[in-house]
Amino acid sequence: MSAAVVIFSKDRPLQLCGCLSSLTTCIRDSSDAQIHVIYKASDASFAAAYARLAERWTDARVHWSREAPGCAISSALEGLEASHVLFTVDDALFLRPLAPSLSRCVALLEENDALLSVCLRLNPRVEYSHPAGSFFPPPVLHWTRERDALLLRRLREGDCSGGCGGDAGGTGADEWSMPFDLSGSIYRTSDLRRLFTCIEESPVLGREWLDHPNRLEAAGNRAIQELMSGLDLNATRPFTAAPTQPLLTLITANRVQDVYSNAIYADAPQWDIRSLLATFHQIDRTHTSHTDFLTAVDGFFAAPFYTSTYWDCLHTPPPPLSASAAVPRSPDGPEPLVSWLVPAHNAKKYVDECIDSIGGQTDIGAGVYEVVLVDDCSTDGTLGRLHARGADDPRIRVVSTPENLGVAGALNYGMSRCRGTLVARLDADDVAEPHRLATQLRYLATHPSVAVLGTAFTTFTDPPTSHSPPSPSEASNAMPMMPLGDRVYRPACHPVLVRWHMLFRCPIAHPTVLINRPVWEGGRGRGLDGEGGLDLVYPTDEAAEDHARWLGLPPGVVVCNVGDICVRLRRHGRQRSATHHKELQESSIRAVHRYMQRHVDTSVTVEEVQVLWKQRRIDGSTTGRRIDDLLKALENHFVQLIDDLAGQAREAPQQQQMGSDWWADGRTAALKQHIHCATERIRGEMCLVELSQGNMEGSLPLLLEWLKNPSSQQQLKRLTAGS
Repeated sequence: MSAAVVIFSKDRPLQLCGCLSSLTTCIRDSSDAQIHVIYKASDASFAAAYARLAERWTDARVHWSREAPGCAISSALEGLEASHVLFTVDDALFLRPLAPSLSRCVALLEENDALLSVCLRLNPRVEYSHPAGSFFPPPVLHWTRERDALLLRRLREGDCSGGCGGDAGGTGADEWSMPFDLSGSIYRTSDLRRLFTCIEESPVLGREWLDHPNRLEAAGNRAIQELMSGLDLNATRPFTAAPTQPLLTLITANRVQDVYSNAIYADAPQWDIRSLLATFHQIDRTHTSHTDFLTAVDGFFAAPFYTSTYWDCLHTPPPPLSASAAVPRSPDGPEPLVSWLVPAHNAKKYVDECIDSIGGQTDIGAGVYEVVLVDDCSTDGTLGRLHARGADDPRIRVVSTPENLGVAGALNYGMSRCRGTLVARLDADDVAEPHRLATQLRYLATHPSVAVLGTAFTTFTDPPTSHSPPSPSEASNAMPMMPLGDRVYRPACHPVLVRWHMLFRCPIAHPTVLINRPVWEGGRGRGLDGEGGLDLVYPTDEAAEDHARWLGLPPGVVVCNVGDICVRLRRHGRQRSATHHKELQESSIRAVHRYMQRHVDTSVTVEEVQVLWKQRRIDGSTTGRRIDDLLKALENHFVQLIDDLAGQAREAPQQQQMGSDWWADGRTAALKQHIHCATERIRGEMCLVELSQGNMEGSLPLLLEWLKNPSSQQQLKRLTAGS
């Protein structure tokens, strides 16, 4: 098994140099990997720059070839002896050593026939498409069985979000659903040859689609999805893999191709093509040694700007040339900054693993946190075990409730004893990943307006099993199986999307949250108070105390997630989610009802919320009309919320997120469109359900409104295919 790297470049020798420098640094474990640069120069000046760069580049693995006019890119594969190919482009910047390694990615492809590619450009943070200007639903992800820093994603059409009613789905801009990508993906060479032959022989495409990277990418996606019939890669290889952390970014500061008018970040005049060429010549003249030359190039691209910034999209702006972003230091200041709050009831068999995971946090300075362990009248010896751990670690404080208070009561009891400015939640039977606290602290440092910050998480069983049970679609004999590991849950991350999803389920996993107490308690002036006001008090009369608490916060208080997988949640038969599912659901519906009464429609009933949660049928035209009115009011509420929050960000720029801004680069309009699509999807789903049950009277008001939408026919096709 071997891998070759193919890099496409046109008129961007400086960016190519940054790509090459970062790539060779990040694949040092694969010293035998051959790198093939296919470049195109539009005039003699660019041709001379590429020739000089080839002379400068001393790595014997790098091979240079100039793209000949009319020559198909597929010819680049003819001389390759490698079994696998990593495609990338000159504006790609590799951020850190590949985890897993390039050789492990190749091995994974060899081991799993159902895997089409390893897409290095993706990671769980990605939820916004900058070129399309749109958000897309969270993907359904699984670990590989080896848990080797790779996640598996099904490429099958229609599998956008797991079918939750609050998701928009199918907007056509899902970065996770592209089966063919030239900017950072690894494929089998044999699959590529089959694909290129299919394109060349296709009566609707043809050889001309092989002579330009952008056309080739479009043709490859179309061929995989529509044209390959008996050689259908989308059927025989329906999965792709992606890393758990960002490995590369695409610096989207200029456009050299004229096939598609992809959006770029316009606020970068120094990244105009001719300016970059002049910069390349300047660096080439002023740095005589190869090492100094590469150091100057690396400084130009300022990789720390990307590694220390949270990006929700693949395409990122160029770094500022005047100063690079500093990587946040380990937190310091008043001790403790963070209080870990861990309630425990009859959890003796789990608490050691939980406490060890807190003690194993990386990149955290001494004295930054304390651990508040709350024993809620356990009867299995949990309290004794907690005291034993506290005796060995001065950071641990053990408190016990005077009587069994339940989860909410124990949390309130412990919260009042937390001294930290920030409170990190964790349950006694769960495990924090080593990077959890550092990840959340780094995010809060650049997003100081966040009150509640959750994370993505993974589940594991007790006792552990080799993999989670397959879904019905995964178990289908019509689709090949992947050896799926445990499920990864990557919720919506943007504050507006989290608020939206909160009306249909709880998108914040309570054991993952970090609570910013000053922001939470300072939100009193931003709307109506909820249950318990804005004090950090959980409602003790609700089974879903966390969902009720988040919905009780005014809409202007920021609640969001990061896409990083920071916690492992244990699944076992004694959990409330398993033993009290109906009670938890009813509690959540009541909390949603209170929120909607307060902020959306004062006349909304619990029964109407049950309809939105698919727990109740529409029972007549009046209810159908009411549901339609409620959906309109809900959409209007979120449009107003988006405008209000975006306005607040403009008025208080110091509280805006740094880097990939919540509201910049088309995100405000994209959020409104996403909410509109989600609302229309709910209408469409309800229409189909009611019509299938013969309830024409109940579904007619929704159907008439839905058919006004120009895209309703396309949505109907997707919904019926999905059902």
